[in-house]
Amino acid sequence: MGILDMFKKSETKRSDVPYSVRTTFLPVRLGAHKIESSDMCIFVKNLTADPILTSVVVSVPRALSVDRNGIPKAKEVRLDFLQSGEEKEISVPIWSNVTTDVGTYPVQIKVIAHYRSYSYVLNSVRINSNLRAV
Repeated sequence: MGILDMFKKSETKRSDVPYSVRTTFLPVRLGAHKIESSDMCIFVKNLTADPILTSVVVSVPRALSVDRNGIPKAKEVRLDFLQSGEEKEISVPIWSNVTTDVGTYPVQIKVIAHYRSYSYVLNSVRINSNLRAV
């Protein structure tokens, strides 16, 4: 092992991650100080060989909401069983309100693998995404 080997990039694939998660926003930004929405499309793919009972939880900061009322800050969507290699798409509207300032807001997506029922958690994947308000 040479001295330059410690700078070499190594791609390690984690075998314990059960999902592949991608997100997109449509439209890509929200209007500040307005009541507007942006749909966050979440693509969840099962990477394991077995079917997994799956749910997705989306959490937003205080200046945003997952409902037009502006009160709820989190939303859970139950996807039922994802077969091996199956990909599902869900859409969650994210709303701004009159108190939303200009800036970048973090949106947290948590994809949870369950067993037996939705009460038991087997594993989870957490993704952070940013949404701009202009």
